[in-house]
Amino acid sequence: MKDKFSETSYVLPENVHGKELVLLKDEAHHLSRVLRQRRGDLFVATDGLGLTFECKIVTVEKDRIIASIHGQFSGRGELKLKLTLALGLIRRDKFEWAVEKCTELGVTRFLPVITDKTVVHTNTFRLERCKRISISAIKQCCRSKLPTIAPPLSFDDMLASFRDVRVRLIAHESLGEEMRLPTAMAGFADCDSVVICIGPEGGFTESEVARSIEHGFMPVSLGARRLRSETAAVAAVSVILGACSEI
Repeated sequence: MKDKFSETSYVLPENVHGKELVLLKDEAHHLSRVLRQRRGDLFVATDGLGLTFECKIVTVEKDRIIASIHGQFSGRGELKLKLTLALGLIRRDKFEWAVEKCTELGVTRFLPVITDKTVVHTNTFRLERCKRISISAIKQCCRSKLPTIAPPLSFDDMLASFRDVRVRLIAHESLGEEMRLPTAMAGFADCDSVVICIGPEGGFTESEVARSIEHGFMPVSLGARRLRSETAAVAAVSVILGACSEI
């Protein structure tokens, strides 16, 4: 499609009806009050399921906008690679920052993980807030698929959930330069699914790494420097995407 639109709106899939869609509340307010769009103006909207619509505003009301659909496109801004980030629970603001940045980069699934060194309580995790942050991120970077974000789960449940993923990686700082992530990814340039596990503050325990290896995970290093969890997440995602043949 033509990339002439700098802003993307988000429409709930159930509000797309044939050749018409409806934006509600915050989305309608942003389009009409912030962007000053009026009847007859063009805009694009995504349903978060992979479809992007080129639309024309028909009606502007207080809390909703009705628009006609003039074009429909699939997969705008999406990658071939399906990338899951399993991130140890960290402080809420840092976890949410990682969700925002990694959504922009192309992560398709987020799993908050409770590990041996997790120190924050699971009740600090705000699933709906993370979803709103992810929606804002796909609008900003012109993606068309909203990443899935799971509720927190235990480390062992996380390990058991990835039997069907081809490339399974776990970052561990004690490796140093032994198996750096770019080296590990060199043999998987054509892969279509990857999971990368990043630990919380303090990283993973030796027992957790051993159990991950039993489940087919490969320990990898992110380099000689010790990174904060949220920084490590962004760095790892960037390396993985850069190593794959189609990003």
